[in-house]
Amino acid sequence: MFTSRPCRNCCVCSSAQLVATWVVTLFFTTILLRPTEVFAKDDALAEVDGKAITADEIAKFIGGPLSKLRSKSTRSSAERLTH
Repeated sequence: MFTSRPCRNCCVCSSAQLVATWVVTLFFTTILLRPTEVFAKDDALAEVDGKAITADEIAKFIGGPLSKLRSKSTRSSAERLTH
């Protein structure tokens, strides 16, 4: 039976696990957010309470938080590599 033993340098292991988690998360995020159909930016994708929601509105709403997350991830990775 396989038993796992903690390694001597657990900082490296946890960093590798963190990086792997980020890679998997970003992969699934890009897959889930990938449009399955091509829409013009002003085409209505959905209607909520009688108001049309366009691809442009969704891009504006999601773009800011994703950009911040990407920047934070890049900074964090850079910090880990320098230490």
